[in-house]
Amino acid sequence: MQKTSFRTLQKNRLAQHKKLKFKQDFIVFKECFNLIKKTKAKNILIFIPLGYEPNLLKFRHIFSKNHKLF
Repeated sequence: MQKTSFRTLQKNRLAQHKKLKFKQDFIVFKECFNLIKKTKAKNILIFIPLGYEPNLLKFRHIFSKNHKLF
């Protein structure tokens, strides 16, 4: 495998990973949002995620409208 072909392959894989990761995070966000609505929680603790955890910080603007974030 040539160096240039390897780099282009890895760039494509990174781009696909970003799209797939966002979709997975959104699925988790929807589930969390449904739980928050059912329990009528007012205070929500959002943590800084590790690499393998879903990133809910992207969706904090939706949470902050009606809830208090920590």
